[in-house]
Amino acid sequence: MEGPGISVSEHPEAWTRIARRGGYGRYALTRRDERPGVFADMMRGRWRAAYEHQALRAGLLAEIVQFELSWWDDEIEERRALLFDTEAEAEYEAEDYVELDGKVTRILTYSATDKLIDLHWSHRFTGELDTTLAADMAVLYLLQQSGKYDGAWWDEAYDPEGLSAPRGVIFENKIREWRLGEGEECPGYKGEDEW
Repeated sequence: MEGPGISVSEHPEAWTRIARRGGYGRYALTRRDERPGVFADMMRGRWRAAYEHQALRAGLLAEIVQFELSWWDDEIEERRALLFDTEAEAEYEAEDYVELDGKVTRILTYSATDKLIDLHWSHRFTGELDTTLAADMAVLYLLQQSGKYDGAWWDEAYDPEGLSAPRGVIFENKIREWRLGEGEECPGYKGEDEW
């Protein structure tokens, strides 16, 4: 979900449970120059909209129309939503959410272009790039290309039971600027300068 690079978290025990991937060691990473890492905050809106617009201009994203079915969830006390490609699909599903204040709204969103898939997705991942991840992947690509950031950070609520905890990624082109802390070597680590 974080894109190409090394996934990182200040809560590895939570992510072990969330991702259901036990048995891996935990490794501390620090910058070689000992300064703090610089991570773009993927949860903030203003700068992100500028990067999404840049991704549109660069031909990494295309605007598409989708239909959002939203409803009130009493358990978590907030609105939840699902996206559909057609209004008919959304309206059909909305019938099950009438008592929960279900609403269908036409929205503009993004899909990945072949250019984004060729540059950023197909070399690293299998399967299709889901529409819900297209904007994130385009923004991550542009952030990595800018050279300004060590990576990106999602400062989500710490709620392992709700499958949420803060997480990040150190970009591929910045990995060499980081080193393993004391302890065992990380799987995939080949020496002082190679991963």
